[in-house]
Amino acid sequence: MVLPTAELLIFKWKSIKNIRSMIKNELVKFLREVPLFSELTREESDDLLEVVEEISLPAKRIIFQEGDKGDSLFIIKSGRVKISKKYLKGEEKTLALLGPKSIFGEMALLEDSGRSASATAEDDVKLLELSRKDLDGLAEMNPFAGFKIMFGIARVLSFRLRKMDEEFVNIFSHPFRSIKELEVLLEKVKQNFISIGWEKQ
Repeated sequence: MVLPTAELLIFKWKSIKNIRSMIKNELVKFLREVPLFSELTREESDDLLEVVEEISLPAKRIIFQEGDKGDSLFIIKSGRVKISKKYLKGEEKTLALLGPKSIFGEMALLEDSGRSASATAEDDVKLLELSRKDLDGLAEMNPFAGFKIMFGIARVLSFRLRKMDEEFVNIFSHPFRSIKELEVLLEKVKQNFISIGWEKQ
């Protein structure tokens, strides 16, 4: 049966609306599985979806480089992202390979200094980007949602600081008996310090 033009348009409109609703529900479900956003209510998650931007990048694309000015955090929807940093002699060290539901770049929401590490798409990736401006707008629209997100970022940073303390205690709890042994310990600090806290999100 061939539908009249008006009915066909309504049918198409309803189909598009249903598809959009399904996509939105999937995104809300995904966000609530990200530890940073796990405390958000459905309404707060809906508000967050209004301000995040979804971007797709090919493998090996540089997302940002150490020292770049930045004002956004990113959530990995699919694919993997390599976090790396240069130290002392310019050698690059991989801090972590992050997968879906991981976040990175969160310090940019808290301070105006340059990026502390570089981020590169290891695979084809889909990311959700949340800028400082959009987070501020969300906080004005829904203060509880803004508070929960900032509290979540504080939890992430607290975890990394705790890992830093544990790493230093572990490194310096071993006695050294010569300058050579001290140099070995300092080299270990140099190589491991920048990767502290990236094991888990």
